[in-house]
Amino acid sequence: MTRFHSHTWPDLFFRRIKNHAIYDEYTKISMLRNPWDALVSAYWWDARAVENSHPLLIDAHDSFHVAQEKFEKWMHTITTDDDGIITAELGSAISPFGLTALQRVSLINEKFVHPSVDHYIAFETLNNDYVRVCRELSVAQHTLKKFKAGARKLKRHYSHYYNSHTRDQVANKFPKTITRLEYVFEED
Repeated sequence: MTRFHSHTWPDLFFRRIKNHAIYDEYTKISMLRNPWDALVSAYWWDARAVENSHPLLIDAHDSFHVAQEKFEKWMHTITTDDDGIITAELGSAISPFGLTALQRVSLINEKFVHPSVDHYIAFETLNNDYVRVCRELSVAQHTLKKFKAGARKLKRHYSHYYNSHTRDQVANKFPKTITRLEYVFEED
């Protein structure tokens, strides 16, 4: 049986399917997310597994400067996904020392912008885009389930975590995503 994980990008999907001829017969749909928000989401997903005393864990009492400093340090910390599957899938893209959080998230997310994709759904407008795509394809709509909700311990706008340097670093690592859905960095 062929297995797919929740972050299976188009090229990986194509490599895994047994009958490559059917690939073109299907409509390909991909979801993208504002990269600045996506990186904050990845931070909180990683943070769920650390102790409350961890030096990079952002606390509600941290000033903007301290929060931005911790977030920047995390961005440049060598990390891996929970089970190593996605990291293994990236293969030759990985340096012998591993990937920083910024590299890991950008390498994966940028793979979802692909010439074979027929429709894009933006995470920020998920329900509206889902309804639009269902209508365009004349398929039944279903209630979308929420996954991985609640990982963010602090409900702050993503701009809270960035200084001008880290904001530019994300812009440089996600050019295809930013261009495809015309994302811009928004202040709270």
